[in-house]
This record gives sequence, structure tokens and C-alpha cells, in this order.
Amino acid sequence: MMVKSFLAWMGTAQAQDRAEAVDILAQAYLQGSLGGERPEDVVAALTTVLDDPTPQVRRTLATAALRSASAALT
Repeated sequence: MMVKSFLAWMGTAQAQDRAEAVDILAQAYLQGSLGGERPEDVVAALTTVLDDPTPQVRRTLATAALRSASAALT
């Protein structure tokens, strides 16, 4: 449910707010603290961030992955 809300919200939110939300969601995914969210749904949501028109938002996702020892290249 959170993922659907996140995706809908991303369409209207300001760039700084999107970047902060991406960081929070990425950290939750990488730390395994998703609550009731399915990991594959979160991955799909984060994948959409790769198409965000603002470099700051995409950079935030990349930085979150770089900071995490659990992020793996696949």
C-alpha cells in the first residue's frame, strides 16, 4: 500500500521532497525494514526513480546504494 501511495505522490512532489522520500525508501529496503511491503514492490518503485527528471533524485538513490554494504550488483 505504501508503494502505491509513494508512486502517486512522486508525480506531484517537489524535487527535494522526492529526493528525501527516495532516500528513506531506499534505506528501508536496504536495511530490510519494509514493514508489510513486499521487497519486489519496493524494488519496482525504486526502479521508477531511475527515470526521474531531476538528477538530484536519481543521485540520492545512487548514493543510498553506495552507502550500503547490502547493495549488490546484479
